[in-house]
Amino acid sequence: MDGTSSGLRDRAGEVTDDVEIRVDRNTYVWNGAGWYDKRTFLAPPANITQQLNRLLEEQLAAADDRIWNPVRLVIEATKAKNAEQYQRSVRLARRALHVDPENEAAATVLSSALRAMGRADEALDVTNGFPNSSSPLLLTTRAAAQCDLGRWPDALRTVRRALATSSRRDEAPFAVLHRIRGSAPELF
Repeated sequence: MDGTSSGLRDRAGEVTDDVEIRVDRNTYVWNGAGWYDKRTFLAPPANITQQLNRLLEEQLAAADDRIWNPVRLVIEATKAKNAEQYQRSVRLARRALHVDPENEAAATVLSSALRAMGRADEALDVTNGFPNSSSPLLLTTRAAAQCDLGRWPDALRTVRRALATSSRRDEAPFAVLHRIRGSAPELF
């Protein structure tokens, strides 16, 4: 295994160059949002993606340390979460909350990444810092964490708040509602 890269980020924190890493005779490219096989342009299998993420982590950590803007931190944390780089996402979202403790978007990304890592208690603790939030995204991740912990009545109350403030096109609260309905039908 080897990896090659040139500068990962410019001064604004934007990804400037693709990063190529060779694994088992295949070259994979990180484009700032995800991985693809350089030859086929297809996404690699999950086990290869995890391996690639570990190899890239050190390079990205150095570049991430230069980001100070909370909006940019949340954007990068979201990209990392979507690329299944959960530890990186958590690190970036925590930094955003350190810079801006009232940042609901950072709390949402942090909670979601922690849930993906199987740390629902911590995810719920993050959302507890925003008890009066009306953000449908934050409320939805809170309800999902409550579901993960089997706290069905709390999850139902929370997802109803999310539904009251979300757009009709947002499917995430409905997915949580269906999860509750399937696991605790007696609440309906």
